[in-house]
Amino acid sequence: RWIDNGRYRAGDGRPVVMVEHGSRRALRIDARLTPGVHITCESLLAICRIPPSVLDLMAYLRRLASMRKLTLLIPLLLLVPACGGDDGGPSGPSGPTTGSIQVSLVVSGFDMDADGCTFTLDGAGQRRLTAGGSTTYADLSVGQHTVAISDVADNCQVQGEVSRQVSVTADRTTSVSFSVTCASRVGSIAVSVATTGGDLDQDGYAVIVEGETPVAVGINETATVGDLSPGEHTVGLEGVAANCTVTGDNPRSVTVVAGQVSQETFPIDCDWRTRIAFHSLREGELEVYVMNPDGTEQTNLTRQPSADGYPSWSPAGRRIAFTSRRDGDWEVYVMNADGTDQINLTNHPDGDGMTTWSPDGTRIAFESWRDGDSEIYMMNADGSGQVNLTNDPASDLFPSWSPDGTQIAFACWRDANWEICIMNVDGTGQVNLTNSPSVEQVPRWSPDGTRIVFESDRDGDMELYVMNADGTDQVNLTNHPELDRYPSWSPNLYED
Repeated sequence: RWIDNGRYRAGDGRPVVMVEHGSRRALRIDARLTPGVHITCESLLAICRIPPSVLDLMAYLRRLASMRKLTLLIPLLLLVPACGGDDGGPSGPSGPTTGSIQVSLVVSGFDMDADGCTFTLDGAGQRRLTAGGSTTYADLSVGQHTVAISDVADNCQVQGEVSRQVSVTADRTTSVSFSVTCASRVGSIAVSVATTGGDLDQDGYAVIVEGETPVAVGINETATVGDLSPGEHTVGLEGVAANCTVTGDNPRSVTVVAGQVSQETFPIDCDWRTRIAFHSLREGELEVYVMNPDGTEQTNLTRQPSADGYPSWSPAGRRIAFTSRRDGDWEVYVMNADGTDQINLTNHPDGDGMTTWSPDGTRIAFESWRDGDSEIYMMNADGSGQVNLTNDPASDLFPSWSPDGTQIAFACWRDANWEICIMNVDGTGQVNLTNSPSVEQVPRWSPDGTRIVFESDRDGDMELYVMNADGTDQVNLTNHPELDRYPSWSPNLYED
């Protein structure tokens, strides 16, 4: 079956035919009709529906025929509108002769160009697409067409050909997709820190890249600074403790490559912030040693044939006061923390020793027997200005300087037994704090200066006691049947 302006269709599966000059002829399924008036026919029955305009024409021709003027023309005129084509057959109906192409853009990666890319069809028809966009070129002739992509950002790359041949089919849409992968326009630096040694810098460091906000990094961690332009950048660490040293340049130059992470490592070695001084007989004579808090690097500092002992650190940790018999009697000496520059400070024929430094490191208090009994003396850190502070006919031992530098606690022989006393740094205001019939010795101040720890045998054996700085609230700390002696109060381990 066929209808004006449509395709021939065999609705019941049989060939479509048409009466032409009194005969029947099969027509092609894809036949076309020429412009003009046409007749609709169905199947093999040759039943035709004639358009009204043709019926009017036929009526007119019949009138002419009755006049016997056009008898021979009627059959021809009736068939001419229904016939045609180059092969003498009827022309088929006009169908779609064009198609379309849908172009899409898929972009992945980093730093994608917000302006997108340009597409052309057959060298013309420029259109701009951004990531994820698409466009359709319609009404294209059947056959091959060229779709091309251009204006791709310099950090992006097209996957596949940039110019592609696309076949267009009538009444169909052909899809073509262009995939573009983009690399980052910027780079980054991953800074790793490897810290070893003694007292590690537990609060970490700050990574500094010029023009960028500092980034915190732990002592054995990695921090990344991103969004850096390609090229050379200066990178360094700040906040490195004074006892720690960076191996290599700090800061240093690091090359950044777009789309990549540049790796840079800063090794750091830390010395111990503190050391322990002690005396030992391990080499046959009493000597002063130092070691790290973990017991490593035990070093003999004095190395003298005579006895050296009872070391005492200066507050800054740069010097050590100690007692030595190298001059034939006990004297107070001082030396650098590495054992160099050992100097006799007291230079007196009677015994001197058992030192304690003032909090500011400018003075030293010590015991001396130069007045016939043991007294507490004070001198400047260079040995000058030696003064007897206690001036008591009884003995005084074990001086301990208060943290604020205003008082000295000591063991005093009063009332026929040893007590804990305090006095001002000029020797005035001596007060017995314990007032006990037992033995109390070796006082040591708390870091905040509010309490004093000491040893006492008031419970039958030596125990460690603590009391307020004014002598009140004395409490037994150890409560053990065995001997407990020589207390030492640590500095404040947790600063606010």
